[in-house]
Amino acid sequence: MTQSPHSHLIDLPDSALWSGISWMDFARLSARERSATIVVLPLFGFGDWGYGQPLDLEETLGTAVLRHALERPGKNGAHVLVMPPLRFVLGPYVHNVFGIDFETAMELVHEIASGVRAAGFRKLLLFTTSPWNEELADAAGRAMRVKLGIQAFRVSLAALGLDLHPTRSVDRGTVQAAACACYRRGPDAAALSVEAATLREFRPGNFEQPGPVPMRGTLEDSIAAGEKLLAAAGRKLAALCLEIIRRPALPNDGRIAARRPADSPRSASKKA
Repeated sequence: MTQSPHSHLIDLPDSALWSGISWMDFARLSARERSATIVVLPLFGFGDWGYGQPLDLEETLGTAVLRHALERPGKNGAHVLVMPPLRFVLGPYVHNVFGIDFETAMELVHEIASGVRAAGFRKLLLFTTSPWNEELADAAGRAMRVKLGIQAFRVSLAALGLDLHPTRSVDRGTVQAAACACYRRGPDAAALSVEAATLREFRPGNFEQPGPVPMRGTLEDSIAAGEKLLAAAGRKLAALCLEIIRRPALPNDGRIAARRPADSPRSASKKA
């Protein structure tokens, strides 16, 4: 695919960016090339997760994992095409910023998925970083399967070993190490001095402000540990992408055939 110079919308290689391909390049893609491509839509929110790092922590971590995954070339001609991140997603607590409501978020994801379908792609991976958007991705994936005939998949940062959930996470220190590796700096001491709100389990729970997570050991130790964690998460994501590409295409171009009255359970019971 021919690439054109442009300002990056996300810090990833040009060859993997949806925004780095011209409309003529899209037009030249064969059906086989499209079927061997996974389109990734990152869902990156903003918020203070208690790590004493900038509010773009989700995007910084998610992009780093994607970069590691893209460094592992796929087999059988598999290709990953990453869309510009959707940065306005669910943010139900005061520690989130720029959050939107569920209905608007669903409409946004559906609109983007419609464009992916119109461009001739059939496999869409929703990559979520915030635990508050995991169920949104599940619901959106089911809706686009029914309405658009898209084969939807969902991978969360938590499933790759970096869980931002304040109480579900087994070890929040792993995210702190990964954050240090991304920013090449330790947490802001002033931010870590904020007293944590009392946390209750999600559903619906109360996460007004996730508790502070201090850095373990020296900055150099944290960066080294974080780089290993990011690389491991990237390997997991690359393996999942390869598994997705090997999934057979949906029959009937994704269209769900209407059930005939004679095929319904009620009709069958009458015949019996």
